[in-house]
Amino acid sequence: MPDFFPRPQQQNDPAVGAIPINYSGGDQALTVAGRGVHIDTAGALKVDMVDGTTVTFATLNAGQFYPYRIRKIYQTGSTAAGSILT
Repeated sequence: MPDFFPRPQQQNDPAVGAIPINYSGGDQALTVAGRGVHIDTAGALKVDMVDGTTVTFATLNAGQFYPYRIRKIYQTGSTAAGSILT
């Protein structure tokens, strides 16, 4: 992700960019913690949260926004597709 995205001033400000979830290159480490994830294709998502915990969200529904603060997406254990909002 480019490091020139403007940063929201407040936690509840709208997102200013998006990063597509991409499994083609293996695990996807984010340079900035996402503000949430929008799911386009239902499935599971294995991630590292901002606090360092690793969790698998097993049932994410298509067309939904989940306000998860994510630092890394794992290729193995993930099947959902969508975008991380920054």
